[in-house]
This record gives sequence, C-alpha cells and structure tokens, in this order.
Amino acid sequence: PAPPRPAPPPAAVASVKDAAKGKGDAKAKSAQRSGPQPLALHITEASIGAHTVFFDDPEHALDPFYSALAALAWGERDKVRIRHYGDSHIANDGTTHALRVLLQRRFGEGGHGFVLAKARTRWYKHKGIKHVASDGFTVRNFLGGGVPDGAFGYGGVAASGGKGQSLRVETVKEGMGASISSLELFYRAIGPARIAVTADGKRLDDLVIPSAKGDGFNRWTLPEGPHRFRLRIRQGKVRLFGMVAERDRGLVYDSLGVVGARASRWLNVRAVHLHEQFQHRPTDLVVFNYGGNSRNDKTKKERYTDRFAKVIQRLRPNPKEACLVIGPSDHGVRKRGKILSDPKTMRLIEWQRETALANDCAFLDARAVMGGDGAMGRWVAQGLGWHDHAHFTPKGMATMGTAIYAAFLQGLRDYLVRDKAPPP
Repeated sequence: PAPPRPAPPPAAVASVKDAAKGKGDAKAKSAQRSGPQPLALHITEASIGAHTVFFDDPEHALDPFYSALAALAWGERDKVRIRHYGDSHIANDGTTHALRVLLQRRFGEGGHGFVLAKARTRWYKHKGIKHVASDGFTVRNFLGGGVPDGAFGYGGVAASGGKGQSLRVETVKEGMGASISSLELFYRAIGPARIAVTADGKRLDDLVIPSAKGDGFNRWTLPEGPHRFRLRIRQGKVRLFGMVAERDRGLVYDSLGVVGARASRWLNVRAVHLHEQFQHRPTDLVVFNYGGNSRNDKTKKERYTDRFAKVIQRLRPNPKEACLVIGPSDHGVRKRGKILSDPKTMRLIEWQRETALANDCAFLDARAVMGGDGAMGRWVAQGLGWHDHAHFTPKGMATMGTAIYAAFLQGLRDYLVRDKAPPP
C-alpha cells in the first residue's frame, strides 16, 4: 500500500460546519478548478480491484458526500467527516479501521475522530490510540437506559465519575494515527466541577465547569505530532461522553460501535440532546450498520421498518447529510452437517434495503459482499469468520473494510463522470 498521503493544502477553504449549512458545496462549485486532476480522484479499475458488489443508490443519495470528497481533494475545504454507527462488528474498530486507513491514505489523514471515554465491555477498541479510564466511572449506554435525562452523548455511551477519577489518552509513536493537533472533550455538566489537565507531562489550565447543567465541549490545541493527555476530576462530578483527536485537515472516520446494539435502542436517547451533539460536530456522511442482534427478535415487518426509519431520522436530523445503510452480514446455521445462511438474516436485509431507499439513503448488501448463500461457512473455512458463524476475524474485518472502500471508489468515480456530463 502507498504511504500515508498528507492532507491537501488549503485553498478557498470551507469548513465542515459551512458544508453542513450548504455553503461548502457552493464554494466548491464556484472555485476555479485548474490544472491536473488531484491524484486522490484518479480512480482506475485497479483501484477498485475485483469487487463487484457496490452501493444500491438509484437516487444518488451519496452525491453530497462525493462532492465533499472532491472538494477536499481539490483543497477547497479542510475536513470531511464520517460517523459510522454499528454493533459488535464495529465496536472493536476492525472494519472501520481498515476503511479509515484506506480513505485517509487517499484523501489525507485527518486524525482518529471520536473515541469513547469508557465503554461497558473490554471488546471496545479504537486502533492507533491508547485510552485508559479509571475504574470508578459508572458507565451507561443507550441500550439499557439508566440515564434519566436521556443524554448518552455522540457515541451513545456515558461515563459518570467524581473526584479522583481519571482518563489518559495517548497517540501511537509512529505511523497512521501518530500525529494530532487537537483533543476535544465532550461532556455533560451535572453540577460544578473542576478537571485537571496535563499534556505531554505539562500542566494546563484546569477545565472549570459551572453549576449550570447541559452539554459542554472543550478543545485543547498543540503543535502537530504525537501527544499524551491526562484528565483528572479534582472537584465535583461530571459525565464524560468521549474525546475527539484530530489534525487540522484531512478525512476523519468516527467509529461508533456498541457491543450487542440494536438500532431501535437509539430511540431511548433524547432527540434534542443528540441534535445538539451533531450540530457541534457536523459530518458529511452517516453510516448505519445494524441487524445481527435483531435477527431472532419476534417482530413484524411493519414495526421493524417503522422503528428503523425513526432511528435514521433521529441520528440524521439534517436530511441533506448523505446516508448509507449497510445490511447485516451473513449468519450461518448448522443443518445436517452443513452451514447454511440464516433465513431470518435475509429477511432483515430486505427490510433494511426498503427502509434505506425510502429515506434517501444508499444501501450495501454486506451478505452479497461475502458471497451470498452459505457465505459465512466459507468465510470460517478461509479464516475470515469465527466459529460462532456470526463474527469476523481480524482478517475478515479487513476484507469487509476493503470491499466497502472499493464501493466508495466506484461510487465516487461514477459521480465524477456525472458531474462532468453536460445537463440534459
């Protein structure tokens, strides 16, 4: 693979917030694009590889995202952000890490993105960055509730702690993810509190949280490079949602997986709170990647599709934001000595496809990517799936991530052709 590619230089830069308000595209289209096409937009058959399963996107729902990528490649904006929600396939940052690395090599390394302050299980990971929280935090996520005000944060997981509780964040020493220029804390005030902060061993000003309740955000900037932060609660109590580690320019991929998650549980989270989080951190694409935990639920199509549509609307309050639904992967069931595809999974795939297209989202059939009927049995035999016939091995996660990346490239290439075509 090619070495990490630096982010494109700024030129007529439009911010992500401007893009969310509709200004980014206008600036990109008004910019005078001259000279050779950026290398990031040079997509060949070799770039896409042997992949043949791409996005089902008849209404070109992903075009705003492709437009943002093109503007980033031309240096017309500084940042493109993606947030990817999912279950255990996403929680350990396997598939999303593969996507992050491939996209950042092509469009510029914008940093790690959002990382949970603390998860409820040891299976949660974010590759390329070390983060350790002390044991005294009380952790709640959007699956089971337990937070009366319904505020679980941008990633759906809230860690509440008092005096003495601490959080450490450190980048890797070299390679992808080694360099950041800022760290931003997402939190919720639940009373007056004070947090001591050190960066690279040097004491910074304390973060003082007033008695007023509500969501808060605090950003620290440092020269670009490897960094380590430590936050310790000195007084009071605070609810921490997570941190954002970024660079000034490039592509950012937020991996937001929770083990055991069902999409419908997002309806436990207060809509106003979520929308405030998204307004503070606007993104260009939201990805929904659920289904494996719902296949055994006794529910009718009408109820499932109605609730899934409500989740899309809650997590995507801005209908102009590009949207992608990735269907559940193949799940194997043993029958007469053979591993067959679980028919309940296939039912969910069709329900999600229908809901996605009805809500102006693109759809990707992950089961088709794997090879269709009996795919999980073959993936286990090839070392791509575990013997539970439900989850991917690290090799399988990388394979799925690479396939989704190829679908993005194919979609972007088609968009670039349409964008150059004369109007009818």
